[in-house]
Amino acid sequence: MIITCNKQTSGNLCALVTINIAVSVGLVCASKYVYAIWPYPLAAVTVQQIITWVCLYNDKHNERVIASWYIGIMFAISIAGTNVLLQHVSVGLYELVKALAVPALVMVQYKQYKVQEGKHGILVCAGIVLFMAVGTVHTSIQTDNFIAVVVGIIAVVASATHKASIKACSKQHEIAPEILLAAQMPSTCVCLAIATLALEAPSRPSWEISLAIIAIALAGVIMNVTAVKIINATPMLYQNLGPVKSLTLVAVSNSWGDAWQATCIVGAAACGAMYTQVKNTSWDNAPIRCLLYMDNIPVSYTHLRAHETREDRGWRRVR
Repeated sequence: MIITCNKQTSGNLCALVTINIAVSVGLVCASKYVYAIWPYPLAAVTVQQIITWVCLYNDKHNERVIASWYIGIMFAISIAGTNVLLQHVSVGLYELVKALAVPALVMVQYKQYKVQEGKHGILVCAGIVLFMAVGTVHTSIQTDNFIAVVVGIIAVVASATHKASIKACSKQHEIAPEILLAAQMPSTCVCLAIATLALEAPSRPSWEISLAIIAIALAGVIMNVTAVKIINATPMLYQNLGPVKSLTLVAVSNSWGDAWQATCIVGAAACGAMYTQVKNTSWDNAPIRCLLYMDNIPVSYTHLRAHETREDRGWRRVR
């Protein structure tokens, strides 16, 4: 019975991973197709996020959560910027820029929350930055897409800030991450709608494009649901899926580019896979005073004392 259950669990997990990878790859390819015909990525992601909000709506969306506005704005910047990047560059260059997500997250965690990475993790992050820089600069000079690459880098940093903020806020106030993700949706949709009206003024899409945008949104819902199930089963496995998705997407779209870009894509993906094995990031030593800026409501002294670390108690005695 135990063996049967294990086999069944492994089979379910394998199916979830396969669906997640297939949907993720298809989502990017479909978005690239839509933007080539209807060049309004901000409008598209606004509609998609509203559909996602409706599909995943539950009572958690009604909870008033600390810093949800901040988290929502960072998420809006990240998805808007990455979709603008996807519109203007090849899929290969798009994946190269997105490879910066790992070093960006390490940097944000250290700058905002004093969370330190081990030396092996830093070396791997340096390798990712090197591959990304060489491949991106080489390709951008040839294709004149420098501005789009800068927008993509800003989006990647915003995404890293979003993820770090989710972690910090859930640690500081003992709020489940799924509640924070649900609470961010209103501000995310509002920010995207404002950006769409201010920057794009989109034309009315054809019914084919409208159906494609809706299908992409539903695919995003499937991707999110399967991702949550995989993370709940084995977080390390989901972290390792990133490089696999990247290489699969570039291979399916045949967007390797020249030898320089292909080498950099593979190198960045290999470093990303290596990082999941050598990372040594720990939030246990993050001083609570580094998390306080997240608050937009007063925090009681008793609440702070309940969460302070040994280092915080030392600082309090010194003061």
